[in-house]
Amino acid sequence: MRRLSILPLLLLSACATREIKPAEAEMDRVEAALAAVPCVARLASLDRHYYYRPRYYAEEIAAAKKEGRPPRSSNRVTSVVQFDLVPAPADRAGARTSHAVPPQGPGAGDGAVHGAYHLETGELDLAGCASAADVAA
Repeated sequence: MRRLSILPLLLLSACATREIKPAEAEMDRVEAALAAVPCVARLASLDRHYYYRPRYYAEEIAAAKKEGRPPRSSNRVTSVVQFDLVPAPADRAGARTSHAVPPQGPGAGDGAVHGAYHLETGELDLAGCASAADVAA
């Protein structure tokens, strides 16, 4: 009888979703590529937010528009790590954080850099970086 009382708990724990977010090794690869970019070479002074690219299905996008809400992603593209680099406050060093969903808040203020790193190809896409043209050359 005691075993039956534990069964619902086991079933619920099996249904719990696992947070899918970039691993330390993947963030290391992104930061190694970013270290070669002049406008973000001082990573220690930036708050660094990493997350996988969300995937949206057309039906969800249409429903979200109709309902006046942001779309919910259906899963993640785990071959692309997106990042937001934002200057840390002057009173502390920058922090590195891995997120299961894109973070709310890192804005496009002065010194903010947003981009993506393709794990399969090593390609780095940057936005908000004055030196982005130098990277492509």
